[in-house]
Amino acid sequence: MDREAAEKFDRAADAMSYDSLDERYMHLVQKLGGTSADYICDLAEIGPGDHVLDLGTGTGLGVRTAARRTGSTGRVVGLDLSPGLIEVAKRHTESEWCEYVVGDAEDLPFEAETFDVVFTYCAVAHFPRLDVALSQMRRVLKPGGRVVVSFVHTRPIERRSLALHYARRVVQKLLEPIRPTLFAPATALAACDHHLPELDEPVHTPWSLGDRTHILLDAVAEAGFVDVRPRVEHRDVEFDDPDEFLEAQEAIASEVRVRMQQGDRSAAERTRAEVVERARTALRSGGRLIYPFGAYCVFGRKPA
Repeated sequence: MDREAAEKFDRAADAMSYDSLDERYMHLVQKLGGTSADYICDLAEIGPGDHVLDLGTGTGLGVRTAARRTGSTGRVVGLDLSPGLIEVAKRHTESEWCEYVVGDAEDLPFEAETFDVVFTYCAVAHFPRLDVALSQMRRVLKPGGRVVVSFVHTRPIERRSLALHYARRVVQKLLEPIRPTLFAPATALAACDHHLPELDEPVHTPWSLGDRTHILLDAVAEAGFVDVRPRVEHRDVEFDDPDEFLEAQEAIASEVRVRMQQGDRSAAERTRAEVVERARTALRSGGRLIYPFGAYCVFGRKPA
């Protein structure tokens, strides 16, 4: 997808593509991203009594994670454009100090200086006008409040750790003939290419097609935050169930999900069957099913 096509990104349509996902999506998000949610809340320094806003909350994993830190003296609000995901989040959130709002991160329905913390749990890449979203975050933060914005990221940024990461991938590739490793979402995307047409609409925001790490870091500083710094949390999540491996890719990878939704039903089923069969074959050979997952995070503080 080139940048010109991405200019047509429709954030409402993007959000609605999640509406058809069911309770399984919540389980898969927890399996893949539970560690990332804890990491983000730790980085945001969330503590007892804090008022916290989670933008792009999805099924509310970030809200529930933050709520364990704020306790009943705090308040945690989750906002998302997808009514379907908000309903799932409500059903699975028991803390009375949590609430959910259907809304737009680029036009937040909150008074200025309302929250101690604003964070996005791997959702910022879905906000087309990054500068507008960051301006809104800064507006609703109290002086001295903290922001953490993040997107899914699957490798280190520190040079030595990055070299070790690529060395492990080379070893996995060399072992492919005797111990095959299937990676998500590449496995599902390859099957989509076999059976489904290319998308006629963008699934990525224009800014996220560039060097996202540097773009986001610079944007947070330009939005007026101080003490700006990047952090990365990442790991390989292993699956032993071929069907779950497929479902994770369909749920998490936007291009896979939208192509499945838009494609002919029989073509979508052939796509699913190919992924599951490849996964079963790999496991029978002693192979592995891996979804690399993690978060690139940028921390900032609103000047006091």
